[in-house]
Amino acid sequence: MATFEDETEPETPSAEASIYIMKTAIGREQTASERLADRVRRSGAPVWSILMPLTITMPRACVQRIDEGKEEVTVELFEAMVPIPITVRGDHVRVIEKEPN
Repeated sequence: MATFEDETEPETPSAEASIYIMKTAIGREQTASERLADRVRRSGAPVWSILMPLTITMPRACVQRIDEGKEEVTVELFEAMVPIPITVRGDHVRVIEKEPN
């Protein structure tokens, strides 16, 4: 690779580099990472990268069975090609729509 005289080599991370994690509210990842990047630019801190997760989408499912004793819910995902029952903890389920029985 050719280099020019006025080109300077970028500083490389040291062997003692650290990884930090920042917790944000769901849906605020983009805003938080932009604010962090702005602060890093202004301060000149040696931060090499800022990563953020892609948009998190919650799968929609139909409840098949509720086990109140174990606090578990058995669901089938709407988007699944093959309807496979999946058992999840009850606190991981949020009711979006309810059918009258």
